[in-house]
Amino acid sequence: MEWSNQSPRMIPVDVATRWNSTLHMIKVALKLRIHLDAFCSYVYTDEGRSAFANCSKIVQISHEQWFLLQNVCK
Repeated sequence: MEWSNQSPRMIPVDVATRWNSTLHMIKVALKLRIHLDAFCSYVYTDEGRSAFANCSKIVQISHEQWFLLQNVCK
């Protein structure tokens, strides 16, 4: 098969605008909520602090903030 005869394929772009990009990012975060909460809980243990030297910038999202993010997506 000769590749020169093939037309180039476009990668589908799911996020064409900044608003769509932000909405997409929030939806992905909501899908990963359980894992993000578990990671944040781990980081603040003694073992987590030794594994991650600069964990002061990691902020755990509260239940109220998760609820707000869910409502933004709706």
